Amino acid sequence: MLSPSFLLISTMKATGAYNAIYINGQLVNNNITMGGYTTYPNGFITVDVNGLYTKHYYMGAQRIASRIGDGTATIFEDKLSDTHDLKARQQSDLLGYASLTDVKQVTYKAIPDYSDTKGDELEVAIYYYHPDHLGSNTFISDMAGLPYQMFVNLPFGETMAQQTSAGTFQNVYKFNGKELDAESGLYYYGARYYDPRSSVWLSVDPLAEKYSNWCPYTYCLNNSIKLIDPDGRAVIAADANAMRNITNTLSKEESQYIRFDNKGMLDVSLLNQYKGSSENFTALQVLANSETNYVFAVSNDDINGNRFFEKGSDPSNPNNYSYGVTNMPGAEYDPSPDNNVYVFTASFLDEKTQARNTAHEAYAHAYFFELSKSDPSINPNHTKGVVGTGYEYDPYLKRNEAYLIFGNTNTKLEDQIKNVEQQAIKNYEDKNQ
Repeated sequence: MLSPSFLLISTMKATGAYNAIYINGQLVNNNITMGGYTTYPNGFITVDVNGLYTKHYYMGAQRIASRIGDGTATIFEDKLSDTHDLKARQQSDLLGYASLTDVKQVTYKAIPDYSDTKGDELEVAIYYYHPDHLGSNTFISDMAGLPYQMFVNLPFGETMAQQTSAGTFQNVYKFNGKELDAESGLYYYGARYYDPRSSVWLSVDPLAEKYSNWCPYTYCLNNSIKLIDPDGRAVIAADANAMRNITNTLSKEESQYIRFDNKGMLDVSLLNQYKGSSENFTALQVLANSETNYVFAVSNDDINGNRFFEKGSDPSNPNNYSYGVTNMPGAEYDPSPDNNVYVFTASFLDEKTQARNTAHEAYAHAYFFELSKSDPSINPNHTKGVVGTGYEYDPYLKRNEAYLIFGNTNTKLEDQIKNVEQQAIKNYEDKNQ
């Protein structure tokens, strides 16, 4: 019998064939024939089975462009006898790029004149990635800015359609910007492999204990529209509006210490450099330094699918509304499905109200949840009860009758909500005068 076999590791990928002969169910002979292989010397270079190489360019962790090398990988074995040779190559390349822009001439100290070099004499094949909010490279353009490739995927990453212009470059960095292996049809995420056709991982989550309520093979808690998994281990939010809301809750000075990477992760080291102590910044700093994942998102519904709604939209209860929620582990109502805390704000709100609601949910409910880990007396939930007694005149009895007044009894939480909301509104208005 003959079956394909794949060797998939981080530095080399090879294809081959496995042959096995069985007689009466007993293996009598077998062998493996290896074919061509692709190597990954580092994150910047890929060498294909024909020895041709592709160079990758990054902005942080995000791949932004790829260039097809103008030779085989053996150029890296060349021994330059003179450093001037390397210098001349680098300056010639720079001139070639400059001639294709508004900069038509470049001069160098003690370097011969390259001004007669024409851009069309350089066969430069470089392609730029244009990712969506999940990091999926849905569109690619060439060096001239013309469309080169379009890629459309189904919600869990399976390719639905793609179109490519004439050319030799075939983009393999598609869903979430991860590499799609042509032989196996799997995406490589670093910690494990993902099958977009069945929408599951091929191995158990290395951090499965953090998501004990979920199958360890499940991709992004079955929420691939809002969430991404950068390396197959942790889940973070990919939501530019949520990043904006966090910044809007803080002052101008505090905002200078807010930075997100291309996956939406807050830079904790930069955050901790600020020594201010406002309620909003202090709460955010506590959340950022926690072992718990606090996931911010802007959406029409929460992690459990409960929909947000505007005041007056429910005829049976016109004064009721839902502008957001904090899904916390172990909560009696609308709990988090795992050990993460999800901070949601309704997408139909304007920017100012989103900032206020983000402060309400994150710097009150989520913040109190974090504090309750070490102090059980702190309650992150609203509580209702008797807050006072009122009197009303009864015309039949001709006397004042007492009645109980019900309201919010968690005064610490209510005071925190009031303070952080007012602070968020002031910060937003100060930055948007």
